Amino acid sequence: MRRRLQGLSIKLAVALVGSVLCFQGGLGVLGAFYQRADLKDVLFQSADRTADVVRRSVRSAMLRNDREQLYEIMGNVAREPGMVRLRVFNESGGIAYSTEASEIGRLVDKRAEQCVACHAADAPFQRLNRHDRIRIFSAPGVPGRVMGVIAPIENEPGCSQAACHYHPADRRVLGVLDVTVSMRDVDRVFRASLWRAVGGILLSVAAVTVVAVLFVLIWVERPVKSLIEGTRRVADGVLDEPIPIAHRDEIGVLARSFNDMTRRLKEAMQVIRHYNETLEQKVEEKTGELRNAQEHLLRVERMATIGRLAAIVAHEINNPLAGIRTYAKLLQKRADKHPGTLDDDSRCDLEFIESEAARCGEIVKGLLQFSRRKNLVIEENDLNALAEEALRLVQHRLQLQAVDVRRHLAADLPRFWCNGQQVVQALLAVLINACEAMPGEGTLTVSTGPEPGGLWLSVQDTGVGMDRATLERVFEPFFSTKEDAHGVGLGLAVVDNIVTHHGGSVEATSEPGRGATVTLHFPVKPPEPPPAPEGAGAGPEESA
Repeated sequence: MRRRLQGLSIKLAVALVGSVLCFQGGLGVLGAFYQRADLKDVLFQSADRTADVVRRSVRSAMLRNDREQLYEIMGNVAREPGMVRLRVFNESGGIAYSTEASEIGRLVDKRAEQCVACHAADAPFQRLNRHDRIRIFSAPGVPGRVMGVIAPIENEPGCSQAACHYHPADRRVLGVLDVTVSMRDVDRVFRASLWRAVGGILLSVAAVTVVAVLFVLIWVERPVKSLIEGTRRVADGVLDEPIPIAHRDEIGVLARSFNDMTRRLKEAMQVIRHYNETLEQKVEEKTGELRNAQEHLLRVERMATIGRLAAIVAHEINNPLAGIRTYAKLLQKRADKHPGTLDDDSRCDLEFIESEAARCGEIVKGLLQFSRRKNLVIEENDLNALAEEALRLVQHRLQLQAVDVRRHLAADLPRFWCNGQQVVQALLAVLINACEAMPGEGTLTVSTGPEPGGLWLSVQDTGVGMDRATLERVFEPFFSTKEDAHGVGLGLAVVDNIVTHHGGSVEATSEPGRGATVTLHFPVKPPEPPPAPEGAGAGPEESA
């Protein structure tokens, strides 16, 4: 029971009811007192008007000194409902007239309640403020409180100059008219208003209490209990029972968030359980990924080493090869000028020497292209335009081989940063490899498309294809499956080198007899410039 009284629902209900009680009660009591003050002001105005009416009514009788008519008029006024008594005080404090005959002729103490306002000083005040003219007190024999209002009887010119009873002109106040009225009706109305206010307050508190209790029970206590039960179930490891969401308020949002958290926790637990069950398989997969990364690093290192070696080899053998070709051509020209100096076999040998030297020169040229790593001139380019340019460069060969070219170039591709000449060179190498893989007729499909953070371009042929062993070595330098003299094994290695320097990657898929697909991936953002490799200076390029 004590724990329930300390709950959030009870605190909320008590706070709400207490706030309504204080606010509504304060307003009700304050309104009742304001109404009482208004009624008091109205009663004062009524008594003041009554005094004014009496003064105006008896003025003529006072001027004629007709006391009988004066007393008759005042007696009639005193018999009005709510009137208690009517008195006239002279300047000496004597009661000149009173509706209570026993008081006539008596002297009143100037320090009495009805006299102290005027005689607080040595001389009486000529004028009184409004709050000094009113007094509220209890009169003997009169039920309830009464209000007394005093009105000065001023010395008018008609009084000071009349022959009947002369008053000096310097005497401004001749006496005081005292009107006493009952406040019984005012107090009764005030008590009725106060009780109505109290009843309204109690009724409002009761209504607010009922509404607050129902609101707390329906909208607070039940959802909070559901949340508490849900948290206990989660603490016990039960994740399959979500909290029912009956409302769309803040508690409903909290319940929905808690259900989402429980669902994600359940998914995380399932993933952890799955990882625990397949830990060995995951370890093997991660080991394979590490092995692939290591092989990639080894290949990059090997390519860098081969690049440095190619630069050295190109520098050393390019000039001798150029000399061999030059002397072979000189011997051929000399034989042409002097027929009969060489037989046909010697002439064939010279042609073979020249062709083999030219072949070695092409190999050296390929080595130079493979080893060269200049600072790239990066510009924005259109991948579709570069693909079209590469296709134009091999268009003649495609027509000779009767290859059917199919383009699937995605529209509205974003422009990407690259060295357009090198990308065209890489595409050209891939297209030539595809043509060489299709000795006769075939179909060549060039496709482009977007991907997260970049673009891709694929070249698919219907050639002889490659087995798995060949596919694993296709990007190695000097590896070639071509048996003729034109294959030096640097085509796809150069492609991989160019694409890698642009921050992209190359992948190849193939099956024997089903053709091959080479896909180039390029980032949209410009690549960081690669550092120049050791040994790749300007010497080999100048020699070339």
